[in-house]
Amino acid sequence: STRPVLGWSYENRTVAYTSTRQTDRDGDNSGVDGSLSHFANYTTASWMSPWLIFGGNVVMAVTVPLQNSGQNPRGLAYGADGFGLGDVQLRPLQLYWPLERATLSFAYSVWLPTGGFDATKTDNVGKGFLSHELSFGWTHRPFADESWHYSVMSRMSFHGEVDKLDAT
Repeated sequence: STRPVLGWSYENRTVAYTSTRQTDRDGDNSGVDGSLSHFANYTTASWMSPWLIFGGNVVMAVTVPLQNSGQNPRGLAYGADGFGLGDVQLRPLQLYWPLERATLSFAYSVWLPTGGFDATKTDNVGKGFLSHELSFGWTHRPFADESWHYSVMSRMSFHGEVDKLDAT
């Protein structure tokens, strides 16, 4: 991801996603009928500190999502009526290593189950579990004038137990 500036910065992004086919982890049709739609607005406040760890700038952030998606992991059924506060992401540690025309990053995040969730409903805006996430990224600016860049980000999530459901 792109390295923020020293001090406070704010980001606001909107995501819209639609799928008409649900697949399992092997890419085969899951047999679930219907479509999935997700619309979210994410507001992130970041603070880039003057501190360094292993030569990397230390950043802390919080992301607050407002979204309308419905999800139910029990039946893999989706609804579109849910709207509200989703699961808040806290990023207590992110490191950025600036290079000549690139930036490397590492982050640890925790997703709090703040969004509404009920295992018997399909209009959930939260997932009903705590998640931990490790991410590794690289942004490259191929031109000296930094007129454009491209990024690669890899994330690994570790999910907790789903609230009131025998699933992890």
